[in-house]
Amino acid sequence: MDNKFKGRYRDSWQFFYPDVDGILFVVDSSDVGRIPIVAEILELMARHPNLLNRKIPFQIVANKQDLDGALQDTELHEALGIDKLKNIVSNELIYAIKEATALKGFGVRESLKFIEKNSK
Repeated sequence: MDNKFKGRYRDSWQFFYPDVDGILFVVDSSDVGRIPIVAEILELMARHPNLLNRKIPFQIVANKQDLDGALQDTELHEALGIDKLKNIVSNELIYAIKEATALKGFGVRESLKFIEKNSK
């Protein structure tokens, strides 16, 4: 999520959807106040016509696990409404959440391997 730039580039994401073989979506899991915004963005993505009927991996990276108060994968799963996303009509995206601490390299390689393994 490009929160650093207040969503400045978010509108351009949709232009890449037809050509993607997987999505790596990084979430600041320590910023609990923004999780509802992330959930809304994920639902918009899941309903986007260029992602419907596409069986591609959608890896959500729960970054900043080293910080106090960071949501763990099961908490994030619920807070982001992943089950709801999976049930959106014609949505065949393959969702997964991986805990990570990018600055230390924890979880990054595994997230990329998930994309590689589940891409066509």
